[in-house]
Amino acid sequence: MPAQKAVKLPSVSDRGKRTAGEAATVGGGQEWSVSTFLLNAALLEEYVKQAKDREDIIAALRLELEMQKQKLKNLTTKSMTRFQALDEEIEEYKQRDEKYVMDIRKLNEKIETLEDPTGENRRKEAQRKRIMTRFMNHALARSFDRWRENAHEKIEQRKKCRSVIQRLLNRNLAFTFQRWKEAVSEGEELRAKARNVVYRLKHAGLVECFELWIEHASEQREMKAKAKRILARMLNGALARAFQTWVSNAEEMAEMRSKAARVIGRWLNSTLLQALTLWADHVQESKEQKAKARKVVARMLKGAMVQSFSAWMELVQDVQAERTIMAKILRRMLNAQMSSAFERWCQMVEEKKEQEAKTRRVVQRMLHGGLVQCFDFWCEHVAQEKENKHKLKQVVTRFTKAAMVSAYYRWVDVVDEMKDQKRKMTRFVKYYSNGPLIRSFDNWRQAVEEAKEGAGEVDAAPPEHASCSCAKCSIS
Repeated sequence: MPAQKAVKLPSVSDRGKRTAGEAATVGGGQEWSVSTFLLNAALLEEYVKQAKDREDIIAALRLELEMQKQKLKNLTTKSMTRFQALDEEIEEYKQRDEKYVMDIRKLNEKIETLEDPTGENRRKEAQRKRIMTRFMNHALARSFDRWRENAHEKIEQRKKCRSVIQRLLNRNLAFTFQRWKEAVSEGEELRAKARNVVYRLKHAGLVECFELWIEHASEQREMKAKAKRILARMLNGALARAFQTWVSNAEEMAEMRSKAARVIGRWLNSTLLQALTLWADHVQESKEQKAKARKVVARMLKGAMVQSFSAWMELVQDVQAERTIMAKILRRMLNAQMSSAFERWCQMVEEKKEQEAKTRRVVQRMLHGGLVQCFDFWCEHVAQEKENKHKLKQVVTRFTKAAMVSAYYRWVDVVDEMKDQKRKMTRFVKYYSNGPLIRSFDNWRQAVEEAKEGAGEVDAAPPEHASCSCAKCSIS
């Protein structure tokens, strides 16, 4: 059997030590709770002091911000006044420059008039320069423009080919890079928008002033440009009208040239055009014939199915029509009284409407008798005038176009005569071409007439032969 473990019981001294330790731990916990309370109170006082300091700092910052805003407003007003003064100075300088330019032009004109009083040499020289520059630089400008366009197209094609090849070779990398670039651009746009919004909220007054100044400046610029255009048009009215007429004439000439070119091309290629139209018509006809033949062949190959389908369709239509008719009849039978009452009510309503319209017309005719008579007389007069005008027009046209009318009637007579002759000729040709048939028909008709005459004689015979039953009497 295993040995039992010895259990050691606590002694009296051990018990005393334990109670003293527990009392010490209780006293230490109470001291710790008091110290934490004092620490929290001190921290709360420190937090209150910091909050007060923060409020003081925020108030000072707000005052400083208000002072800065006031300074910015003062600066904006000063800058606006300065901008206005600068605009006035710029306008003065521009007016001076324009005056100087006008004086220089007048001096040059006076010098030119002194050198060339009639101005013929000056006009000739300017015309010669324009003609020479146009002839010298026309072909060069066209060739240079074409070369530049071709070079630009080749460069773009090379870039596109290079980018396509690189994209095909590095497809995954290009896809990820494109996604990354899109994400970066979106992030930058969002940051820029947020930055703009923040700046706009911070500097709202300055932004409004700046926007108002921009609108005012744009309006002033537009007004100046319009005034310049109006003055230029007023000063150069004859030149503007001449230029407009030249532009309209040039457009008309270009249209006439294009039309003439199209007409000449059509004349030159008339046979080709006719052949093309004939070919197109032939192709269209062949397509239609092929489609018809395809339909006919399909119908012939599937004749039984088509017949059965058409018979089924007719049967279905007949059944549907019978069903609708029977439904109408049943509805009418079930609602006979209501339908008859409704029909009577409809008839009464129509009769009442007709009576009201008749009474209204009669009352209006009685109330406006003179006006109605005048209107009837005016209608008769207008109808008579129309008839007279028509008759007069016919008479005038007959007198003015007598030769044409007589020629028309002669033509009608000639056409009638030709038709009669053609009819006679056709009858004659038919008679001689179908001679045996016509002779047999004539013989048959004569035999029928003789038989009819014989039957009439038998009916008119005396009564004694009527009761005879011999063979001779029956034959006669």
